Amino acid sequence: DDVTILHNTVSGQDKRFERLTNVTMSDDGKMITAMTNPPKEYIKELRRKKTKKEDLPKDSLFVYLPNMDKTYKFSKVTDVKKSNYYSDFLAFKVDTPDYKKDSIASKLDLKKQSKESGNHLVIFYTSTMRFDTIKYVKEYGIANKKPIIYYYTTGVDTVNEYSVNRYHASNRSTSKILTQKLEDVKFHMEENGDKIVMVLSTDLSKSQILNRSVFYWTVNMDQAREIVNHQNTQLPKGWYIPEHTVVSFSKSSPILYLGFAPTPILADTSALEEE
Repeated sequence: DDVTILHNTVSGQDKRFERLTNVTMSDDGKMITAMTNPPKEYIKELRRKKTKKEDLPKDSLFVYLPNMDKTYKFSKVTDVKKSNYYSDFLAFKVDTPDYKKDSIASKLDLKKQSKESGNHLVIFYTSTMRFDTIKYVKEYGIANKKPIIYYYTTGVDTVNEYSVNRYHASNRSTSKILTQKLEDVKFHMEENGDKIVMVLSTDLSKSQILNRSVFYWTVNMDQAREIVNHQNTQLPKGWYIPEHTVVSFSKSSPILYLGFAPTPILADTSALEEE
């Protein structure tokens, strides 16, 4: 099993951690995150006992705080995100519970967590050891230089209330910036989180190329507004708004740069192999 060594350049001491992957450290050195996996021999032993693949232990989120010399582990998590500069918190989504086996989740969840409904987003505040939970989140993003999270949720009740929200972790306040059902959305934030561009689609056709729009919001606006869509004359003929549109905020002026692409030619699925 792999070993990760943390060397203290002041004391000259080393701290060793086993079985870590995807190790990252915040710029201020106050938080180290990684994924930690079970011992290989333990997994082999379970496989020899014919343990089902879905019942094998999964990787866990590993968090180490050097200043406090404290270690935390969180199992059954996915989609971990944190700020590069703000080391006081990080966020992760929890895996969809097995509702047939998890009676507690069955009782607590008004609607089932799923790909369609979203999963619960957990925010861990490392300085105060506090946790917040935002329910039924499908997509989210974290600002780099402020404790701000943008997220798209289907709502906490069984009656879906789709919205994009801005959550300020310092005072735990939430602002709703868009109320709309989305097929998908990608968040692009300015470093301090005061401006955001959303590349989103409301196209439910399941087409290979979805019609997308670009929405913009800043702190002096009540609601996000659309600035470009697939029918916009600003798009060159034969070009489209891709899911992974490149977005760049100018640091010296209020200019926003958007990258579009030529519409790809899709294969004719009705054609025969020899055609």
